[in-house]
Amino acid sequence: MLPDISGGRLFCKWLRDTFGIDTDALPTYLHVFGDGRRVPAKAYPESLLADFRRHFREEWLPNGALDYFRRRDSEALQYLPKLIAHNEPKKLN
Repeated sequence: MLPDISGGRLFCKWLRDTFGIDTDALPTYLHVFGDGRRVPAKAYPESLLADFRRHFREEWLPNGALDYFRRRDSEALQYLPKLIAHNEPKKLN
């Protein structure tokens, strides 16, 4: 799975709401998709990688993936329950 523009926007909103980060101050670069589209994208510092992964697991996957794939790739819907279950926090013994 590759994060797309909508995922980046949601992550930016989450960074602003959760940590008060000024995402407008983040550097950007020109991202070129495999199909030739070129869009300005945020260049997140590596220090936010763990936060991105947490956001993906705890926010986007359980709350956004269903609507996203329903509109873009309905074949992917059959895999969501397993992905969501796999990404639920594990209980420590």
